[in-house]
Amino acid sequence: MKTVLLAGTVLAALGSLSASDKNPADYTLSAHILGTARHRSPGGITSVYNPQTATWSHGTYSGSTQHETDLRIDKMIYSVARICKKVEVGKDYPAKVDKKKIHLLLPDGKTCDGIIEGIHEME
Repeated sequence: MKTVLLAGTVLAALGSLSASDKNPADYTLSAHILGTARHRSPGGITSVYNPQTATWSHGTYSGSTQHETDLRIDKMIYSVARICKKVEVGKDYPAKVDKKKIHLLLPDGKTCDGIIEGIHEME
């Protein structure tokens, strides 16, 4: 009985933590979306020589896609390594910033989090 009660208390505490993450009062900044970009690097062919068998093995790789969103908070421009599908260019969203991430609060109450790739001051 004590184990069930303890587990229920822990789950309730975790639930309250996630609910407080989406509290609009915590998103005190305003982020203006400047633009989004998707960069694709082409794939290619790889070759590896095996000295034990004295043979070459060949393979291919498909390349990669990098996503980026640029946004302005106050006089700082942030480049974030993510594109949120529901974010529209030219609109403002409530935001909060920590050391490595930017968190946007979307109109439907969900959040969009992205890793900060670069920061520079507006000129």
